[in-house]
Amino acid sequence: HHIDEGPRDGAIVLCIHGQPVWSYLYRKMIPYLTAAGLRVICPDLVGYGKSDKPAAREDYTYERQVEWMGAWLEQNDFSGVTFFGQDWGGLIGLRLVAAHSDRFSNVVIGNTGLPYNPDLPQAMVDEVEDYRAHAPTPTLFSMTKELRSLSWDGKAVNPARIFAVWQKFCWETVHPPFGLMLSMMTEQQPTFMKIARALLHKLGMRAPLPSSVAKAYDAPFPSAEYTMGPRAMPSQVPSLPTSPSLEQQRLAWEFFDSFEKPFVCAFADDDPVTRFVSLDNGGPLFSLYLGMEASQAIILNNAEFRKDLREGAMNNELFRRLGANTAIKGFRHIINPLPARFSYAAGAYTRVNTFANVAGTKGTYQDINPDYLDPTTAPYEAAYVLSSDVMSWDWVRPDNQVGNTRWEPQSYMGDWQFITGPEACANDGSGYDPFGKNGRHIAEMSGAAKPGSNRSSGLMILYKRCQLNTLTTVTCS
Repeated sequence: HHIDEGPRDGAIVLCIHGQPVWSYLYRKMIPYLTAAGLRVICPDLVGYGKSDKPAAREDYTYERQVEWMGAWLEQNDFSGVTFFGQDWGGLIGLRLVAAHSDRFSNVVIGNTGLPYNPDLPQAMVDEVEDYRAHAPTPTLFSMTKELRSLSWDGKAVNPARIFAVWQKFCWETVHPPFGLMLSMMTEQQPTFMKIARALLHKLGMRAPLPSSVAKAYDAPFPSAEYTMGPRAMPSQVPSLPTSPSLEQQRLAWEFFDSFEKPFVCAFADDDPVTRFVSLDNGGPLFSLYLGMEASQAIILNNAEFRKDLREGAMNNELFRRLGANTAIKGFRHIINPLPARFSYAAGAYTRVNTFANVAGTKGTYQDINPDYLDPTTAPYEAAYVLSSDVMSWDWVRPDNQVGNTRWEPQSYMGDWQFITGPEACANDGSGYDPFGKNGRHIAEMSGAAKPGSNRSSGLMILYKRCQLNTLTTVTCS
């Protein structure tokens, strides 16, 4: 089943939904697109909406969904298509673009992608598989709580482990309350109504006090035997290197490496899976962890792309907390004060130690290695396009007492924190200065994300260090 709206001679926009929704998802977008003279096609994936719903788990695989939709595309003979997909719609639709590229003119995706993790460490694979096999079945509330805990509080550095919570909930819940969930997430409701619905569900009612939106999202699944599609499909996401779709994903990535047609990413920055991608008018912004030397060179060479976030262009506090102050060509710069540096000889890169032992009058101490600073002995430097498993969530608990003096923290960009000891620079010998006359106050956010210990996770880029010959002339490669 599919919806076909708008003028028959209009340019085609193909909108493919994700899990657990159906084409009803696009009900508010369609009028705007058709009013612009576009023809909008919204299919229901097999197992969803008004399409057929095979009842066996083995009927639902990633490859079979791609094959089904490919056959549908060929049968309808659509061409000149602008594709839009979210969630599973993106996973399937991007594969359609790769397999039927002559039928597509443009691509737009929202919070989706082509999962491909061939090098995920075995320990992370074991963690996910052990959770799937032995953890108790999550309830709606425990699933929500666990996702929030793992994803936002930084307790898991394995995105596949985070997603496994949703996979386990969907598969092991015989008749998931999809309508209730989507209504609670997408509708503005009085607080008392949300509380009442949550309590009634906890008492055993599957879909209490349903709104019209909840009824619509539940309509394709009147009983448990209709829900095999949305129950089974999350477990088919190729998040592990053991996925049967691994080779097909690799080939699709090869295709998009040379894809030259318009491609737009329209991401939301509060998605649990893609949350470390933020947004700008030009599309998604990725975090790039690089040295000051390289960042400065990029800024000098690309002044027209620079943004000064301190003037308020950046409203993502996560990056403020990390010290990011520029967004250039889709990347936020997060400064690494001591980036990894390398020498190169005989076809191999060798890490240059950042610190070196120095003999002092009272023993040996460590100082910056001169070879690390010298571009002739450490000519190459590493930067990282960070992935979500690099970050952790940090709750800052500012001190509000120094000595015998106590005060209430003031709220400004979070809480004020008083710095004591040698850093306070108090000149009266007391070591602290609660009234701020000689000491130093700084503001920290009450809760913010920070780089975790696994900072080298993500795409690593090795480049030749830039040499600043003058204030405006930079040479690097």
